Amino acid sequence: MLNNFTKSALEVVDSDKIKIGVLSDTRPVSGHIWPEMLSEMASIHKPDVIVNGGDFTDWSLSGEYASYVEKLNTFDILSLHVIGNHDDRLFGPRHFAHYFGDWDLSIEMKHWKIIIVRNTWRFGYGFKSNQIDWLKQELDTTLKTCVFTHAPIKQLFDDNLEANPNIIKKMVDDKGATVLHMADLTFFGHAHLFAHKAINGNHYFISGGGAPNLFPCKRTAYSWSINHGMMLELSSNGYLINMIRRGGDIHPEYQYVALSS
Repeated sequence: MLNNFTKSALEVVDSDKIKIGVLSDTRPVSGHIWPEMLSEMASIHKPDVIVNGGDFTDWSLSGEYASYVEKLNTFDILSLHVIGNHDDRLFGPRHFAHYFGDWDLSIEMKHWKIIIVRNTWRFGYGFKSNQIDWLKQELDTTLKTCVFTHAPIKQLFDDNLEANPNIIKKMVDDKGATVLHMADLTFFGHAHLFAHKAINGNHYFISGGGAPNLFPCKRTAYSWSINHGMMLELSSNGYLINMIRRGGDIHPEYQYVALSS
């Protein structure tokens, strides 16, 4: 199945650059908009890989997993998945493992290491101590690093994100914030909006814009309630990150570049 990602899959990518499309919180609670968004992203921007940042089901039911995978497999594209709190209920972990494999995963893509790590209500919206140790080990690398996890760390965003504070879950163990400072880029989902924060050259994003039901959020230079995905172009000399609106166009106000000459 295309969604069962393997390291050898990227050998066909004849480029120094890896293009990753990001969609998150695509759960069907009020209708599916993600297939249209993914179709636009795939046809216009042609990502090598799609990352779903979690919450692609409502209740972790086997039928919801199967329906999601059936729709996903209509796209000729590789994918990676973060397990979200809505995917982690009941027998959700069993279904996730069946379709997508490990929920803590590290994979090298060209000059970057992509890390996916579980962070849901089962852990109090935080990392367990063995996960923190694993993250430290994986982030201690000469490669550039990009982490995908689900629930945002409140202290990374609470000074510029105007939203209901109950929406952004604070991790129980704040060492989670400390270890993520080792990553070049970190992407969260969970909150159905967009937010960005830069701390000492490290960039943190909330990108939960695949959900039909957005959370209220005052538009600023750092945050906005908008249906969106993200396109990452990762290369040996840095990255280019763009917000992709519905319709597939790049939003000119939300672009992040760090490229060396």
